[in-house]
Amino acid sequence: MGQRGLETDITKHAVYEVYGSWSENVMSWTRKPHRAIYVMRHEDMLQRPLEMFRGLCRHLLLDPSDTQLARAVELSSFERAKTQEAQKGYRERPNQSKVFFRAGTAGQWRQQLSREQIHRIITENREQMARFGYLPEAL
Repeated sequence: MGQRGLETDITKHAVYEVYGSWSENVMSWTRKPHRAIYVMRHEDMLQRPLEMFRGLCRHLLLDPSDTQLARAVELSSFERAKTQEAQKGYRERPNQSKVFFRAGTAGQWRQQLSREQIHRIITENREQMARFGYLPEAL
């Protein structure tokens, strides 16, 4: 997350990619508005999935029925993705991780990270965290 200039290795199964740190990655595709990019926060998708997916559909010039939209949300649920990963694996899972789809909830960092870790993350990522409403009000 904090490793600036992070790059991937070239393998027979993957092409070279530059990810950068979390902030570098986010900045690389959000620094300038572009008609091809539609930003959705995970927290918003959890709280208001139908509204968020409807917005994405509008962006893609799609007009699904309420039934189609509800089905799309159901088929793309965290639970379904986690089940599919357990059954078939998930190519994007880092080698050092047991699973890619871990919990699917927001706010876990409050219980999982130490105050020092939280402080370091905020210090390294303050600008992008502020842009997307991720700065905690109080710790």
